[in-house]
Amino acid sequence: MILLSRSEEIVLLGIWKLKHNAYGVTIREQVSKDTGHEWSFGAIARHEEVLAGRLLDFLGSRPRVAVVGSTDPARERRVPIISFVVDGSSSADIVRAVDPHGIGIRYGHFYSRRLVEALGLPIDDGVVRVSMAHYNTLSEVDRLLTVLDPIL
Repeated sequence: MILLSRSEEIVLLGIWKLKHNAYGVTIREQVSKDTGHEWSFGAIARHEEVLAGRLLDFLGSRPRVAVVGSTDPARERRVPIISFVVDGSSSADIVRAVDPHGIGIRYGHFYSRRLVEALGLPIDDGVVRVSMAHYNTLSEVDRLLTVLDPIL
């Protein structure tokens, strides 16, 4: 059993209701917490898989890009935080090119210094990281892809 605070319960129940309403399903006023939580966490995970899949498919189509970690967006394999490097480009330069568009991606070692060293990457440049979560939308991911397209 997952223990949640009352505010977390309210947020998740709201997500559950929103998703049911968005798909045209009748909203039940009385729903068990377990069912609501289970459905909500499942809906969040499925949405994050779609977001990650869109970005991973795009990055996989770029010959100079290497994704760090699994390229499978399934929630059993990864979270929607995608790290990558681009052959011939510094991670810092990629982030600097994206920043003026108001999209927040970052570069560095993200407290995984030994991993970056083991990958043979410059410690001061590291990887590009795109962090997505349940509150991001596909249109936001598509906007990022539009900006990254001429850079990569």
